[in-house]
Amino acid sequence: MNKKAAVFMYIVCLGFIIAIFMFYGNTGKNSPGGSDLYLGEKQIEVFNTYFEAEKDIYYIELSAKIAAKEASDSNFVINFENYFNIYLEELDQDPDYTFIYDFQSSKTVITGYASEELEYNGDNYVYRTQPNIRIEIRPISTQTTPNQF
Repeated sequence: MNKKAAVFMYIVCLGFIIAIFMFYGNTGKNSPGGSDLYLGEKQIEVFNTYFEAEKDIYYIELSAKIAAKEASDSNFVINFENYFNIYLEELDQDPDYTFIYDFQSSKTVITGYASEELEYNGDNYVYRTQPNIRIEIRPISTQTTPNQF
């Protein structure tokens, strides 16, 4: 091999190695979102916000079911709303509800409409949801004892 060709080959190899280091060294600065974010971090943040909202909605629905079961038959509407408000006090965001009661012979249907939305703030977004509820309660029938042999 020629000496000039060998020197040229060393210069080309050295330049190639330097170009690789420069390319991969600047990749983090040129990536979308900056060098401190990994792929999918923003999506996970949005998912966690949605998950937090679903937890609060489930808490509201479960509170309504428990309040309906604890309310006495004599003043059902007043007792239900009192128990439901007690449970909602533990929630950070406390929406006001308007209830519609449908008393039937086999079940009681309670539909609650929230007057305001629950709001969850992220870095670059706001997630809002309306936590309306609808539950059905069957009246507790007389206790029957199982057949004894």
